[in-house]
Amino acid sequence: MIFDVQDSTAGCADGNVGAARFRWPCAVVVDREGTIVVADTGNNRLRRITGRLVTTLAGGSEAGMADGNGQDARFDRPYRLALDERGRLLVAEVVRGDTLRVVDASLAPPAWMGPVDKAAQQRACQNSALAAQKRRCRGY
Repeated sequence: MIFDVQDSTAGCADGNVGAARFRWPCAVVVDREGTIVVADTGNNRLRRITGRLVTTLAGGSEAGMADGNGQDARFDRPYRLALDERGRLLVAEVVRGDTLRVVDASLAPPAWMGPVDKAAQQRACQNSALAAQKRRCRGY
């Protein structure tokens, strides 16, 4: 368990995991280095948990739709998260369920997503089982 919940009072507070407060956390993603991002739906924020420290990654107290960094960004009840191959967050919001917002969070993409750069991607494809199968079928 990451932390013990002794007081389940809803609110919005960054800090040590024991003192931090969330309001309707809905979704979680974890990057390759163990950083956790939570969609804090009731607070219109994305929160980052690194070790035992909770900080606000993006969003502010008022709901809205504004791109920006940190507190300048505005969300309207973020409720779904995904992590792409470049370490960016894809965020779905309650009122715009058909639109994904992209947040450059500089997270470490999960290892299963594979390499990002073209040269590494080509090497991975050449070494894949499918490529080996094709070479066997073609006789080389």
